Amino acid sequence: RLMRRLAAAGHDITGYNLGIRGDTSREIADRWGAEVGRRRRGARPLLVFAFGVNDAKLEPDGRRCLPLEETTANIRRILRDASPYRVLVIGPAPIEEPVMLRHLNADGRAAMPTMTEIADVDRHLAREAAAAHAPYLDLLSALAGNAAWRQALVETDGLHPSSSGHDILADAIEAWPAWADLFALRRGA
Repeated sequence: RLMRRLAAAGHDITGYNLGIRGDTSREIADRWGAEVGRRRRGARPLLVFAFGVNDAKLEPDGRRCLPLEETTANIRRILRDASPYRVLVIGPAPIEEPVMLRHLNADGRAAMPTMTEIADVDRHLAREAAAAHAPYLDLLSALAGNAAWRQALVETDGLHPSSSGHDILADAIEAWPAWADLFALRRGA
């Protein structure tokens, strides 16, 4: 969506979605450099890191799947190693816990994120991004109280938004000053 919008605005950009469903910051920290290295061709790339919900999963017994200290160390390492690049960081989006639990964890045996844990991860990601001078989009705040976002989650499994939810995410990113300024998308820019 974002790449199509940028192309429509006259930007000649190639975008790669390198996300792998279920990855935590551990897997991203281990593989992002090689992934970028395979695709880098001359121009200074823009890296957009967006993760956190998988880092917020709790086992059925309440233990964190990934300790918060490791999430913090992983984002710190990612941002340190990515410092030669332009970097933006997008925090995790809100989920609909009751819907998610009903659809994805009806038997109670799967590791699942909670809004409380997502908020903890979000705070740590935001703090590390600020320390590294990397712009951070707080989607928890941006989408809090957004009825259309909530509906986009209710229409699916409570975790992965419907198509309209992806439009809402694209709108939030496009309105983000760090993104808008980078691509001169603000009115009068």
